[in-house]
Amino acid sequence: MTKIAIIGCGQMARVHIPYILKIKGVQLAALCDKNEIRSTELSEKYKIPFFTDTAKMLNDTKPDV
Repeated sequence: MTKIAIIGCGQMARVHIPYILKIKGVQLAALCDKNEIRSTELSEKYKIPFFTDTAKMLNDTKPDV
């Protein structure tokens, strides 16, 4: 399983997430954005953990991409 994390929850993340979720063998492990409102919104919509601190997200989830 390849784990992906997205840094930045703006418009491009909203475009990419649905496609990432369709890829077999890939897990969208985390979202990260300093704007907690944007992170929370996407996190709740797609049931993906979110972070506001990039270093913590990388340390906690250890994504491949």
